[in-house]
Amino acid sequence: MKYDLKKIIIGFLTILVLIKLYILFQPIQCSDVSCFERNMISCKKANFINNQQEAVWNYDIKGVSGEECEIEVTLEHIISGKINSEKLQGKSMSCFYPPNVFEYPEKNLDLCHGRLKEDMQELILINLHEYVLDNLDVIGGGVSEL
Repeated sequence: MKYDLKKIIIGFLTILVLIKLYILFQPIQCSDVSCFERNMISCKKANFINNQQEAVWNYDIKGVSGEECEIEVTLEHIISGKINSEKLQGKSMSCFYPPNVFEYPEKNLDLCHGRLKEDMQELILINLHEYVLDNLDVIGGGVSEL
């Protein structure tokens, strides 16, 4: 009887330890930007859905990678913008920030790499090209005055 009780207690304690470890390593689900900011600055695992006017971004703080904080950024949904920007939906990029820094990752593409960054840069160039072509007469007039 004692032997069975020991097994039950050991089994119960093992389950408690496993539950504690699971909770400990689960990312925090942030519901506001201040929670995300705190966790990004300290580089603690967290997840935040940022509903902006133009788009819905998913930020997933992965933790420390080398000496930097790794954040995976996914563009979940385009709310408003050009039709050609819809191809960015569902794409991701990894961003690497120095310690104790807070910034919206999509605002500084220099610290990021991945498919989303490449496609965003391509879209910027296409839009710039269209703008130049649409305003060639204005641009040309300004250059001739020099």
